[in-house]
Amino acid sequence: MTARFELPPHQPRPETAKLALSGVRVIDFTHFIAGPVCTLILADFGAEVIKIENAARGDDMRAMRTFQLAGEGGPFLWANRNKQSVGLDLSLPEGREIARRLITEADIVVENFGPGVMQKRGLDYDSLKPINPRLIMASLSAFGRKSPLAHKTGYDMIAQAFSHNRFPLPNSQFSFSQPIALCNRHLSLGAFICLSSRFGRRAAHGKNSGCNPGHIKPPVFR
Repeated sequence: MTARFELPPHQPRPETAKLALSGVRVIDFTHFIAGPVCTLILADFGAEVIKIENAARGDDMRAMRTFQLAGEGGPFLWANRNKQSVGLDLSLPEGREIARRLITEADIVVENFGPGVMQKRGLDYDSLKPINPRLIMASLSAFGRKSPLAHKTGYDMIAQAFSHNRFPLPNSQFSFSQPIALCNRHLSLGAFICLSSRFGRRAAHGKNSGCNPGHIKPPVFR
């Protein structure tokens, strides 16, 4: 008979213990799944995450009706825990100025807008680097920023189709996607790993180096 393996007793974390990213400030321009889950992981590791939402209606995920709690969409709640939110109208100069002021004191910026949106608003990495040279920025996208399809937007189901990660229906020309937003979550985790490594290098060397620039651009599919 095989002996039962006994796990050691759980040792609760001291209430005064700091998390790995305590003291790190993140400005979060993300929406839907891939971006928010990336910043969610940063928040779970102790970072202060300030989520920028549409001033008029908030994140569109708030209105998802698959499951709601107190009027908020379930997917929004699980993808945005441990964050603070501020509503800004980024189409107005005042809204963009507030965003820049927040970014001057930030360590990390994460965004997953469509191609050219951040540049149009003057919030792209090249525009922000002069006001915060130590900034690390991640731009999440469906196809990367320099690929032949960089001009297109995309979602998880599109990425699953491009990567042949769908299930064929028996005796049919059709297929269905995996229901857990698999490609989005892979992108979230990949972006988190990239940001963590860049932040660790910056902490060790004091600045972003040329061989390890501050702007990372992970795609869902390339």
